[in-house]
Amino acid sequence: MESKLKFNTFTEFCNRAEEILEVFSYLMTTNKFDWIKYKHYIYEEHTFSDNKERDMLAKDKCWLWLMSYKYEPMELNELYCTLGQLKKGM
Repeated sequence: MESKLKFNTFTEFCNRAEEILEVFSYLMTTNKFDWIKYKHYIYEEHTFSDNKERDMLAKDKCWLWLMSYKYEPMELNELYCTLGQLKKGM
């Protein structure tokens, strides 16, 4: 997997979201990129919260952000709103 797509925390994903999206959208145009493996990387290899609902919310936002390259662009603010919810424990 492209090293520029790797991240450790949801905060890091938010801070690098535009860079990650740029690399992801480029790789999606190649036949060599396994996007299913990358989706697995997001959903299975990360835990953003001890609360299952908040954890899934953050994972879903990551994936929606990436998929928005092809459809309707998501606002970066949506990622930071989710980050705020994680930090507040909502």
